[in-house]
Amino acid sequence: MMFRGLLSDRTPYRKLLVLVGFALFSMVMCTMIGGLCVTLFYGINPLTHPELMSDTRNPKVVSSLLVLQTFSALGLFVFPVLAAAFLFDKHPLTWLRMKKTPSFYTVVLVVAVALLSGPLINWLGEINQHLSLPDTFKSIEDWMKSAEDKAAELTKVFLQTDTYMGLIVNLLVIALLPAIGEELLFRGAIQRLLASLSGNIHVGIVLSAIAFSALHMQFYGFLPRMMLGIYFGYLVLWTGSLWPAIIGHFINNALAIILFFLQEHDKLSVDPDTIGTKAGDEWILMTGIILTVAFMWMINRINKSGVTAEAY
Repeated sequence: MMFRGLLSDRTPYRKLLVLVGFALFSMVMCTMIGGLCVTLFYGINPLTHPELMSDTRNPKVVSSLLVLQTFSALGLFVFPVLAAAFLFDKHPLTWLRMKKTPSFYTVVLVVAVALLSGPLINWLGEINQHLSLPDTFKSIEDWMKSAEDKAAELTKVFLQTDTYMGLIVNLLVIALLPAIGEELLFRGAIQRLLASLSGNIHVGIVLSAIAFSALHMQFYGFLPRMMLGIYFGYLVLWTGSLWPAIIGHFINNALAIILFFLQEHDKLSVDPDTIGTKAGDEWILMTGIILTVAFMWMINRINKSGVTAEAY
């Protein structure tokens, strides 16, 4: 492979520019291919008649939007990162930290953190809900709130399904694909490049987490998503592998989808998004925080052969 590692001697800044360029080009191309597939299979052309895509009561439109989301996710997160890693290193999977598999105990602890950190995430989300921009930026805040409401409404449309097959599709498209793609981009590539650029892995972790949260364009969910990004970043540092972050990300997404499904079918007596935020839930919140921190400490302790901050 004559192009493998072709850009290995470039600076982190130039590699970052290459990655961004690849992502923009790939996203445009994949969106066009996705639009062509939607036109062929559903008879809707989202490129020439985008107004037709607003009718979310039409099952064909919902399916079309899922197809478009799949292609855009592949185009933005997966393809450009793999292509860039191929050019950045002669061992692209090693560069992305995907060659090393985590231990069984690490996976169990990562799953446990994902299950037990719910109250903490809800509490951070509640704090975020009460944050607001200065009056000077009120128009920007109103725009962000409107965009976030539309995104939440579209997500709800995706998640509403009466069949287990629909649930499986949602787990693949909305949980698994973003978990793999977003971790490839933010923890696999951007975190590494920002760490090299700044000379400090901790700066790289925080900056990539900020970028990760900002890309979702959800101001009222920015804080909990940023904290999740920081946690995923340290998982990569502690274990020397991208897989624990992917697993943790997937469990987090899948849990939200499954709980929504159960709630929609009256299988839950409580709203899972409010656990840890109501009066009287302080003990649940504190227990969740203590166990989450303890399990994170254990992940770090059993993976001492991960990646040192100096060698990252």
